[in-house]
Formats: sequence, structure tokens, C-alpha cells
Amino acid sequence: MKNFILITAVFCSMSASVLGQTLPSSIPTDSLLAFYTLNNSFIDVSGNGHTATTTGNVYPALGLNGFCGNTDLAFYFPNSWGTANRMNFPATLMAEMNNLTKGSITIHFKIDSLANHSHYFGFDNSLMIKQKHGSNSEMYLGIQDSKLRFHLTGSLPSTWLFVSNTTILEDQWYHAILTWDGQYEKMYINGVLDASISSSNTLSNMVNPSYFSIGALEGVGSPGSFSTIDNVGFWDDCLDSTEVSQMYAGFATAVYDSITQQPVSSTFTTSGGAYFTLAHSDTSATYQWQQNGGTGWSNLSDLGIYSGTMTDSLI
Repeated sequence: MKNFILITAVFCSMSASVLGQTLPSSIPTDSLLAFYTLNNSFIDVSGNGHTATTTGNVYPALGLNGFCGNTDLAFYFPNSWGTANRMNFPATLMAEMNNLTKGSITIHFKIDSLANHSHYFGFDNSLMIKQKHGSNSEMYLGIQDSKLRFHLTGSLPSTWLFVSNTTILEDQWYHAILTWDGQYEKMYINGVLDASISSSNTLSNMVNPSYFSIGALEGVGSPGSFSTIDNVGFWDDCLDSTEVSQMYAGFATAVYDSITQQPVSSTFTTSGGAYFTLAHSDTSATYQWQQNGGTGWSNLSDLGIYSGTMTDSLI
């Protein structure tokens, strides 16, 4: 009697958002300078034409909303001590994110490995920076001692510390928004105000910066990023708490619409039977069971030995 293994998979909830090369509807458009969905592209989807480029090794990865057949992608910035694996914003955006009394940035990130470089800048995992070598570092965002740290302007190292109350864990997505208005710097994490400080800091008039990027910091001994990054945006005004929460809710709708119980593979005989089931957070989700016989995934249909191929239970 012949045994075989049926390996199952499912594409669920066709209502879940599929982010492409268009601006997500939850993104505030007033004062928007650039937005990057990073869906296998470096295009600025705001329509302002600030297309980015890359240096070093940057790889497409599963994005914030990339699950269960969803094609949303992000970019992975691998371990890179001393290697500048990064995405570079163009000179046109450098000029606009410059000399600003008010401004906001947003980024989704997931840390692959919390590093401890003991770098003299005080950042363990770098996420973003606008840098002029030997002169000034602006919008430096990264992880220090498992906290999110933001350095708006000034030379590094610096005793000026603006860090999150939230502890950053590995392999978890976080949505961060940083704002400044000449009176306060604010840090929102996952749609909620996490930290705030009184600050007169603003973006300086940085002429000819060395680079403006996400990912690893350039230079020998520079901290690596060890991260996956998605949905990066810039405004020349200070977003308010309502705009922040609406933006987060727009992304979170798809993130939390997910499989809550996965099917389990089973070995059985050709004369026997098997039952596979799953559960999903969206009660209106649609389903399609598939099999992979070694040549790729293909849809099953209610013919022959299968039934329930477009339901939550396959027999």
C-alpha cells in the first residue's frame, strides 16, 4: 500500500490590502514630500519624482502586509559591519528635507538581530541618516540598547538622547513616526505617542550632504542595519496625533487580518482519508487550497479525491 504526504497551503482573505506602486489611502497628502512603499521598487509614489537608488547588497523581502498570498514586499538590509548596504535618497529630496523648522518622517521596520556594536555614534542598528562627513548628522534613526533613538541634528557622538519608552524586540514589525516643530520632538510607535521632549532643534541648512539613506551607515566600522524596512515617508510639516493614528490604522487593518489557525500536513494511505482545516480572523474570507507535487503550487478543485477546496476545510 503506497503512502504519500499531502502538503497544503492556502490563499486567504481576498479583501486584504495589496500594496503596489500607488500611495496608500491612509497617508496624509498635505505637505507630503516623498513616500516609498518599497514594493520591489525604489519609486517615490507621492508623485514628486524622488526615485531612490541602492549601494551594496539590498534584497527584496516580505513586507509589512506580505502574508497569505499578499504580494507586498519590503527591502532587507543584511548584516553589514563596515559595509554600506543602503538605499540612497536623491539630491532632489535632500534639498527638500533641509532647513526645516517643522517636519515628519515615517518608517516601518523589523530588526533581524539586535546588535551591540559599541559604535562611538551610540547606535547599534542604523535605520536612517542624512549625513555630511565630519560636520553634521541629521534624522539619524536607529536602535540603541533595544530602544528606538532619534537624533534630529548636530554632530555625533552626542549626549542629547531622545529614545523610546518601548523596548524593541527582534522579528517584530514597528511603525514609527518622528515629528518636530521647533518646540517639541515627538516619537509615535504603532500609532501612539511613545515619547516627547521639549526641543528647539530643527533641520539645519546642510549644503551638499554626503548621503541621505536608509540602511547601514557608510564608513569603516559603521553599524549595520540588520533590518527589513518598509513604507518610508517624509513631510515638511508636523503631523498631528489624528493623522498618525489614522495612518497606523490604515496599515494595521491588513496586518491583523490573518490566519489564526494553520492547517497541519498529514501522511496517509491512498485508500484512507484526511481532513485539513484552518481559521482566519476575517469571517468573510475566501479560500483556495493548493498542493505542491514538487513542480510548484497548483490549485485543487472538487474533483476526484478532494472536496471543500474553496472552503476553510479540505477533505
